[in-house]
Amino acid sequence: MSGKLMSYLTKISGDAAALKKFQTDPAASAKDAGLSAHETSALLSRNPGAIAAAIKKGGGLAAAGDDINVTIVVVVAP
Repeated sequence: MSGKLMSYLTKISGDAAALKKFQTDPAASAKDAGLSAHETSALLSRNPGAIAAAIKKGGGLAAAGDDINVTIVVVVAP
């Protein structure tokens, strides 16, 4: 797998337009990014453990097999 969720999180952390789209409609933004149903569900849960597990399952950085700490911050519009 390609690690789409990790790539997506990286994108929205540095691209104001992508972040705004996520804040406006997270589900549509995730779908447009090509995230799987599992990745989208984890992201929308805003649960760091579920997001980290989805990253690992999807072949992101955590899939390297090393015991690493993952910090995930999801910005939500007020």
